[in-house]
Amino acid sequence: MHSSKRRKKDTPKLITPQAQKSESYLLESQRLRHAGCWVCSPDLETTYLSPEMFRILGFSMGDPLPSRQEIGRRFAPEDWECITKLFEPVGSEKIANTEFPAVLPDGSNPVIRMVVHPVVDSGGDVAEFVVTCIDVTEPRQAATALQKAFDEAKKSEGQLRAIIDTIPSQLWCGLPDGANEFSNKTWEDFTGMSSEEGEGRGWTAAMHPDEMTSGLLDYWQSVMATGETYDREARIRRFDGVYRWFLCRAAPLRDESGKVVKWCGTNLDIHDRKLAEEELRRSEERYRVIVEAATDAVISMDEDGAILFANRATTGIFGYDPSELIGKPLTTLIPEFMRRLHVAESGQRPLTWQGTELTALRQNGQEFPVEVSFAEMTGSGHNTFTGFIRDVSERKRAEGERERLRRAESDLAHINRVSTMGQLTASLSHEIKQPISAAITDAKTCWRWLSRSEPDLSEAREAASRAIKDVTRASEIITRIGLLFKKGPPQRESVDVNEIIQEMIALLRAEANRHSISMSDELASDLPQIMADRIQLQQVLMNLMLNGIEAMKETGPSRNLRIKSQQEETRQLLVSVIDTGVGLRPEHIDQIFNAFFTSKSQGTGMGLPISRSIIESHGGRLWAMPNSGQGATFQFTLPIDAPAN
Repeated sequence: MHSSKRRKKDTPKLITPQAQKSESYLLESQRLRHAGCWVCSPDLETTYLSPEMFRILGFSMGDPLPSRQEIGRRFAPEDWECITKLFEPVGSEKIANTEFPAVLPDGSNPVIRMVVHPVVDSGGDVAEFVVTCIDVTEPRQAATALQKAFDEAKKSEGQLRAIIDTIPSQLWCGLPDGANEFSNKTWEDFTGMSSEEGEGRGWTAAMHPDEMTSGLLDYWQSVMATGETYDREARIRRFDGVYRWFLCRAAPLRDESGKVVKWCGTNLDIHDRKLAEEELRRSEERYRVIVEAATDAVISMDEDGAILFANRATTGIFGYDPSELIGKPLTTLIPEFMRRLHVAESGQRPLTWQGTELTALRQNGQEFPVEVSFAEMTGSGHNTFTGFIRDVSERKRAEGERERLRRAESDLAHINRVSTMGQLTASLSHEIKQPISAAITDAKTCWRWLSRSEPDLSEAREAASRAIKDVTRASEIITRIGLLFKKGPPQRESVDVNEIIQEMIALLRAEANRHSISMSDELASDLPQIMADRIQLQQVLMNLMLNGIEAMKETGPSRNLRIKSQQEETRQLLVSVIDTGVGLRPEHIDQIFNAFFTSKSQGTGMGLPISRSIIESHGGRLWAMPNSGQGATFQFTLPIDAPAN
């Protein structure tokens, strides 16, 4: 045995087998308990060190007993100073449970608990110290790990509670009998009730009264009896008294034997979704009523052209009952020659007709015109097409009638122009004859200047220029007359209204001169050009100016026809024809624009109605009013921003 006592040589004593056996038991017990024995003198010199103590302090068993200094180096200086104080003479007092970390050569730091027992002699002095040293490193590590695990568990529990309280949904737990035992903070904040107030059956105070009378508790009892999942929509009162819809769900938590130990549930706010669903339902009902009340056929079909829906108006248009069309191809409603077009169209791109005029087919085989508008809708990975189909048979007939009426009006306007020009034969012949006669005279003058023995080229050139000017004037008059006689469809172009007024003044000046009537104009400068039919505006001005001339034939000496143009603030041109004639009777103001009404003995009663029709077709307005003095004023407006058609 390496351990020994530093004693004076004594007579060896015999150790009995029983003693040896007891010592081996003691050493084994110390090894298992990681406990060693250190016996030292009052000055801390080692007299005995058990084998386990050698291991605890990091000494080898083959080494001699360590000295006080060697043991002291196994601890930090400050700890060794504290350890030495434990061995101060204290009589028979026992010092225990003092722990210090060791500093071993291998770098480890085991924690050693020291229990010091002083051994006194017969005189009461300390003869030696018996120190029991226990390596408590593993228990301390286990205790530290346990404390850490406990701290982590508390932290996790706090985090879990924080997570539960911050979840926007209401969470709750109930006992097997349905009594509530926990509600998260979201539920508390919403209801304004504390978790304690919601325990047991207290949660029912937050439910809508109608829920309590509509079987909510009965349903909850049946779920608990069967152990099935709870799923129900209910209204819960908010802290301000407002009730909102929630989807309440709960599931049982079972132990290993399958017994329900808790109910865990959530309340999800679905109030906004509920309102949206209700609004969607009302919207669908409104659209259903609109579709069913529509006079147009409304048809939906899938990507293959199979009809999915048809409203009641389909019967009146096509002759089919809506149920007869479900599942049939859309081509059932299309004539053979249009089916090829449909296949070509839908084969190249989605069907997106908008206001397209096609030919449809009734159940009785009759073909008729329709206006079709289809739109594509994509949902759940499938495309559907919904269209409105309008029977335009009556509209086509009306358009034909309007076209015939337009042609009749155009013919009547042409007849009116021809008739008016016929009345101006004398004036126009004079208007044409005058420049032609002047041209002849100028030509003769030019001939005489050239026939002299010494031709005067300067005078001849001047006479020729006058002749050209007179012939040009005659040509322009003939051209304007020819345009008025011309028959053709209206043609809108950019025109200068002032220029048209001046042309008509030049054309009618001779007629005015025949009756001693002066003509003047007040034309605003910088008038914008407008889109209009030149010939039609010439006809309107000619009718109004001739009416003014006619009204002044038998009046006093003050005869003046004034034509005025100006721009209004409403972006319209205003043209006024003002005469000093006999004026208008009040009872005639509303009648003069009626067809065939005339106050003239030779009048047809069509000039003013045609003129009003022309102006209104240009987007303007024509009216008449008596002057404050003598005569009357006819005015019409023309929009500056009128479209080309």
